Amino acid sequence: MMVGFTRNIANTVGELQHLGLVQETKVSVRVHGGTQLFKLYVINQADAFFGYYPIRPNKVSAGGEVIDIYALVGADAALFHYSINERDATAGAQQVEQARLWFESVWATIGRDFAPPWRLRA
Repeated sequence: MMVGFTRNIANTVGELQHLGLVQETKVSVRVHGGTQLFKLYVINQADAFFGYYPIRPNKVSAGGEVIDIYALVGADAALFHYSINERDATAGAQQVEQARLWFESVWATIGRDFAPPWRLRA
C-alpha cells in the first residue's frame, strides 16, 4: 500500500512541474519501523493536516490460521487543518510548528531512505 501511495504522490507532484505550475519538484521518501497512529501532512511549512487513525477489530490469515487483530483504518481518518497564516500566537500556528518539528525529528533520527522499486518521476 505504501509503495502505491508513494507512486501516486510522486506522479501527482511531477504533474505539477509538467504542467508548468511549479518550476521544480522533488520527492524523497523515508520509512521507519514504528506503527503510525495518525496521519500528518505538512505542506510548505505553512499548513498542517492531522487526523487520528481509528482502530477496528479485523481478522487476518497467517500460516493457515485466522487471527483476530486490531487494524488501523486510514481511510476513515478525519483531517483537521492548521495554518501559520492564523498569526504566530494562535493554536493553529503552534500546531503547524510542532508538527514540522516532530516530522523533522523522525526524518533525521529513525527514518531511513526508501528506494522504491520504480523511479520517482518528480
